[in-house]
Amino acid sequence: MAMGIQQNTRTQWRVEHTHGIYTFTPMHNQIQRLDVRGAVDANRTRMQVFVNNNTNAQRFRIIRNAQGHRQIMPLAASSRAMEVQDGNHNPGAVVALWTYEGLTHMHWVFQQSTVANVIYRGNGHTSGNVPAVQTLYTPGSFVVSQSGTMARTGHRFGSWRTQNGETWQPGVVAGWGGVAGGSAVFLDAIWLPITTVTIVYRGSGHTNGNLPANQTVNTPGSVVIRQHGTMGRTGYRFGGWRVIGGPNNGEIWPAGSTTTWNNSASGT
Repeated sequence: MAMGIQQNTRTQWRVEHTHGIYTFTPMHNQIQRLDVRGAVDANRTRMQVFVNNNTNAQRFRIIRNAQGHRQIMPLAASSRAMEVQDGNHNPGAVVALWTYEGLTHMHWVFQQSTVANVIYRGNGHTSGNVPAVQTLYTPGSFVVSQSGTMARTGHRFGSWRTQNGETWQPGVVAGWGGVAGGSAVFLDAIWLPITTVTIVYRGSGHTNGNLPANQTVNTPGSVVIRQHGTMGRTGYRFGGWRVIGGPNNGEIWPAGSTTTWNNSASGT
């Protein structure tokens, strides 16, 4: 069946030839070969993978046309070519044989893959381990690792930076077209500094009682705003806390509400 492009060992083939006759070995199961089902020389005979049996059902001629495309002709059915049956464009389309007619769905493009290692680097981490190396067939894609146990004093993990300067978030599926000048993709940790915010409670004219104790929060982080405690003011009741300064200046925060601070500083 023909499927959408998914770069992994199930979509990788090793192509070998002897005196111009080729075999196709799927990389995920290398005891098998591309095979004409039942060695039947007929239109609509389906292709399959089958245990290597060294027969003409698993041997092919490859003919290159002027556009650089290839037609794949099995020795077991030498007048027929491997095609996407009926020119179907949908995932799951059948790959089968048909008398060669020169149509585009009978032509194939070979793209050589290379193997690259995806290497994660701590970029100054002070404890824990960087994620394990991943193997990538290029061009292809992979899921970007989380930060794992890696940590850096006074910082929090933000994302990963490629050697091309791109920023990738953990968990995304990242595509990589090739590795210039080497056989590795390097991902360096981006660390964001942790800063401490102090919340200072002020009475704003209170006449009796005590102010709540100050609080600290490491950013980004959350804190539950304190109650007013024993503090009071003659002729008034407590209505909340007004923020003085910063991006939330003038807002009224109810006692008991949860407030979050984010750190917008650039990472390193």
